[in-house]
Amino acid sequence: MAVKVGFVGTGGIAGSHLKSLKAFKDVQFVAMCDIVAEKAKSRAKEFGGKPFTDFKEMFDKVDMDALGQP
Repeated sequence: MAVKVGFVGTGGIAGSHLKSLKAFKDVQFVAMCDIVAEKAKSRAKEFGGKPFTDFKEMFDKVDMDALGQP
């Protein structure tokens, strides 16, 4: 069973964390949130998940087991 992970803050250092987590076969990215919409969309395209600019909306709409924040 995969651990469903959402991420808040998808710029700079987040890339390192995302790449590290992606190496685990039991991690599934379900949401990416950043106040800059293009950053959230780019990371969602690269790693998976739905992009958001509002973390409260993300929490309301996505079922996740864990939250990453750089």
